[in-house]
Amino acid sequence: MKVYLKHILHITVFLIIFVVILLGLSRLVVPKNGLNAADTDIDQNNGIIGEKENTIDVLFLGDSEAYSAFVPMLLWEQYGITSYCCGTSAQTLDNTESYLMTCLERQTPEYVILETDTIFREASFDASFLQKANMVFPVFLYHDRWKSICNNIFTQKNKNELKDYAKGYKYTDAVNPASVKGYMKADKTVKEVSALNKNYISNINEKCKSKGAKLILVSTPSTQNWDMAKHNGITQLADELKLEYIDMNLLQKEIPINWEKDTRDKGDHLNYAGASKVTRYLGELFSKNERMADHRSDPDYESWNRSLAEFKKQF
Repeated sequence: MKVYLKHILHITVFLIIFVVILLGLSRLVVPKNGLNAADTDIDQNNGIIGEKENTIDVLFLGDSEAYSAFVPMLLWEQYGITSYCCGTSAQTLDNTESYLMTCLERQTPEYVILETDTIFREASFDASFLQKANMVFPVFLYHDRWKSICNNIFTQKNKNELKDYAKGYKYTDAVNPASVKGYMKADKTVKEVSALNKNYISNINEKCKSKGAKLILVSTPSTQNWDMAKHNGITQLADELKLEYIDMNLLQKEIPINWEKDTRDKGDHLNYAGASKVTRYLGELFSKNERMADHRSDPDYESWNRSLAEFKKQF
C-alpha cells in the first residue's frame, strides 16, 4: 500500500512540475504585442494585442469573407469608429472563439460582428480540444517563436504598437466580374447549422454579453458562397439564440454591389470598391449607437490618423 501511494505521489509531483514548465514556456513564447508574432494567419491577428487597452469599438471575426469586406480604416476616416478585423482564411469557430477571448482580455467592444460563412465550416471535436489546450498552454500554438525571442521577453510590456495599419483588412483593387445567374433565388430549403457549431455560437454570444458587447451575425455579399438555403439556416439560428442577423445579399438597394466591378475573384470575395459599400452601411448602423463616440479629434487616438495615412498609400 505504501509503495502504491509512493508511486501516486511521484506521478502527482511530476505532473505538477510538467504543468508549471508548460505555463512558464507559454509565458515565454506568447506575443507581448502584435509586432512580436510570427508571420502566420493565426499570429497576424495578434496585432490587436498591440492596440491600446479599451480602444476598440467594433471587432470583426470570420474567414476570408470578413477580411475582404470589412475596412476598419474607412470606419475610422468617415465615422471616427475604431475597429479590428480578426479574419483568417478558412477560419473555423474554434479559432473564432480563441480570437474573441484574446480581444476581450484587453478590449470592451460595443459590437462583435461575425461573418456567417465560417458558421458552415465544421470544427471537429479534436480541433475543439486542441483549441482549448492552446488557450491554457499557448506554448503549443507559438512553439515556432523560439527563434524570435529576445532576452527581455519576460519584462516586455504590451505597447500601443501597430502590427498592421489596415487593422486586419486585406486590400485589393483587382477586378474579376461575377455571374449573378441564380444568385439568391427563392428557396425554402434550410441548410442546417451543426450542433457543435450552434454550441460555439451560443458560447461566443455569452462571452460577448458578459463584456457588454452585442453579437451581430452578418452575411457579406458573395455570389459563390451564399444562397437562400444558407440564409434560412442562419435565420433559424439567429431566431433560436435571439441574435440580430443582417444578410447583405438581400440588401441590394441599400448595398448596391456591382458584380461587374466590385469583386476580385468572380463573386467569391469583394474588392475594395465592394468592401467600401459594405463598410459604409455598417458605419451608418454603428453611428446610431449614442454610446459610440467619434474619436477623430481625440489626441489619445492620434495613432489611428497615422495608420490611415499609411493605409492610403496603397491607392
